[in-house]
Amino acid sequence: MSTLFLILTNIMPAIAQTGEFTIYPSFMHGDNKSWIIQNIEQSNNKTEYVTIENLTNKEETISLDLREATEENGSFLPMENHEYKNLGLWINLPETVITLSPYEKRKTPLTISIPKNADPNEYKATILASKTTKDDQNINITTRIGVRIYINVKPTSAIQTNIFNTTKYVDSVFFFLSLVGLFGAIMYNLIHYLENKQYANKKA
Repeated sequence: MSTLFLILTNIMPAIAQTGEFTIYPSFMHGDNKSWIIQNIEQSNNKTEYVTIENLTNKEETISLDLREATEENGSFLPMENHEYKNLGLWINLPETVITLSPYEKRKTPLTISIPKNADPNEYKATILASKTTKDDQNINITTRIGVRIYINVKPTSAIQTNIFNTTKYVDSVFFFLSLVGLFGAIMYNLIHYLENKQYANKKA
């Protein structure tokens, strides 16, 4: 018998959940606890976390998948392919399959690394948590729910590009001041030595 696949997708403003599992951001972002919302400058990175929770009294295996997304007419739409153009290339999701004990919660990280040549813009993606089961007629039913990701890429700030704020500049100034201090200490000891010698000669 051939197998049919049904996919149920739920990406909602509130914390999304099925009767068996749920996924949500581990931390609030401003007043929002349902989505990941970050402002990140070019060449910078941030580590975020999502929590996956088993809502049942049996072991559950959940798959995680990252998709880029768009918004059209107020609807949030995950892209149904992996031809990544932005966040799909910039987000590292180290765990893609998670097995949870009954009622277990687990935080899993994702690292967002913005390249220095990224265009300043708002980018969207989603982390989809999914589970596939078979019904009595051998039909595979995949249920997936997701967390929206909104990343606002900002230009590198002036303070970071200012040469006076760079590590190289700070190190060079510290080195220069150290030399000045060393030279001053040598001169002080030399003058003190000459004065003592001159005083000793006078007494002789």
